[in-house]
Amino acid sequence: PRLFIPFYDVDGSLVGATMRALRGEAKLYINIKIREDVPYIFGILSVVKEKILYVCEGPFDSMFLDNAIAVGGTSFGKIKHLHNQFEKVVYIYDNQPYNKDVCKLFNKQIEQGDNVVIWPSNIEQKDINEMHLAGKDVKSLVSSNVYSGLTAKIKFLQWRKC
Repeated sequence: PRLFIPFYDVDGSLVGATMRALRGEAKLYINIKIREDVPYIFGILSVVKEKILYVCEGPFDSMFLDNAIAVGGTSFGKIKHLHNQFEKVVYIYDNQPYNKDVCKLFNKQIEQGDNVVIWPSNIEQKDINEMHLAGKDVKSLVSSNVYSGLTAKIKFLQWRKC
């Protein structure tokens, strides 16, 4: 058994799906793309353009925040075309300060002047879902740790371990 997680484009067309294992199977996720020509976005049909848009890696993480989407990984660049449609866009990477690939992408996002969430050093959980399960107030954690510009650069250097 797997949980079916649909991904749509901005017009409401199904473009793919992720099936997540529920019982500890070796392959946690199975991804199926129906269309290669459009971004793979979870939750795009329920966002409000007059609010801050939160962009998460995983669909489960996006469910704990208001006005959030997920891109099914760290490929945040594929939604750049949405920037001018929202009041503000905030990117939320998983809490993986030792992951060189994540650090590289994270730094690039900061260099582009984007708003990013940089997790406090006392947060041990990997993602929003795990933080919620550990009893953390994820909405408050996210809203109080959004940075951009020079402040983001400094916070990032303190956070990363790669």
